[in-house]
Amino acid sequence: MTHAKEDWEDAKGHRWAEHRDALEAWLGPIDAPLVEALDLPPNVALRVADIGCGAGATPPTIRRGAAPGCVVPGDDGSPPRVDGAR
Repeated sequence: MTHAKEDWEDAKGHRWAEHRDALEAWLGPIDAPLVEALDLPPNVALRVADIGCGAGATPPTIRRGAAPGCVVPGDDGSPPRVDGAR
């Protein structure tokens, strides 16, 4: 039996990377209501971390809904998905 972290570092992470565009498109409709729920102030540049960012589609969505100068770093425990985000 493998641990979840090892799975995402290996097989699951590589499968996600192979199907990145389709998976990110599937998850895309989830982003809009989540970003709206953040209720980001329009004139305050914040730092908003996306933990578990996958292949990185959500941070740009957050930046588009945020004040100029907002920084949105992403982090994920899966090296193959982080590579895809770069």
